[in-house]
Amino acid sequence: MAGALALIILFVLIYALSYYLYKTYIYCPPIKPEQLRNKRVIITGASRGIGEELAYEYSRYNCRLVLAARSIDILKNQIAPKCRSLGATQVECIEFDASKEQACIELIDKTIGFYQGLDILVLNHTASVYEPFFKSDIATNTKNMRKLFDTNFFGYFQTSKNIQNSIKFLHFYFFILSYVSSSAFN
Repeated sequence: MAGALALIILFVLIYALSYYLYKTYIYCPPIKPEQLRNKRVIITGASRGIGEELAYEYSRYNCRLVLAARSIDILKNQIAPKCRSLGATQVECIEFDASKEQACIELIDKTIGFYQGLDILVLNHTASVYEPFFKSDIATNTKNMRKLFDTNFFGYFQTSKNIQNSIKFLHFYFFILSYVSSSAFN
């Protein structure tokens, strides 16, 4: 009987400790719609997929958007008009190739020029290689890996670094990294 009571007490203590740690260090209260209203948002990789859907979602909260992707025509002709119709107060489109350091610098500088600041950054750009790794020669593999690292690592790093350099001009609330990438080996 004493053993069962000790186990129950131990279980309750572990549960209480777990709940305390969760509430103290992990839990984030839900964001209210009025907290997002009129925020200045950059979304990279906004021409399709998760980035496109995030653009639509932020539009519903009346945010001011900067949509960035390599395919500027899709942004200007398809995504931006739909964002405006969903409620975005302002939408700017920037051609953005994350593999180029200058593009990462210009993205932040243009956003500050458009909106005099930045509240939310969603880095959602990725690059993928669709050819077998082990069936290609070393030069091709090196070229492909450089492309992947320039976009999927250095693109995030350089954009984040430029925000740090511009932080004195920004009233910055959120920083969101959405890193979605996949690779396959045949």
